[in-house]
Amino acid sequence: MPRAAWTRAVATGCRHTEGYVRKGLDKGAAMVTSNREQGAASQAFGVARFIASLHQGCPGPCGLEALGGEIVAAAVSVGVPEAYAERAVERGFAEAGIPMPRDVNALSCIDTLS
Repeated sequence: MPRAAWTRAVATGCRHTEGYVRKGLDKGAAMVTSNREQGAASQAFGVARFIASLHQGCPGPCGLEALGGEIVAAAVSVGVPEAYAERAVERGFAEAGIPMPRDVNALSCIDTLS
């Protein structure tokens, strides 16, 4: 299943700059893909939890679905089954208090906290 890349266009209410989000996401994806033999899903969980925690104060929408999709894609690229990677990312977001949104245009970071 193709995943949309995060862009500023889907994050109209995010308080972070595009460069900040992209740099963090790229670093997180690199951390996930560096675990080729084992641990990629656990790393995906940690990256998702960290990224979600940064967006707790945003008025939203932040494009978290696309961010989560890029983390999942990084894990899948090193052999993690897609369903397992999705579950790891969803749990990482949930642990930070932000359930992974299903429709990035309908949800904001604030909506997911209530």
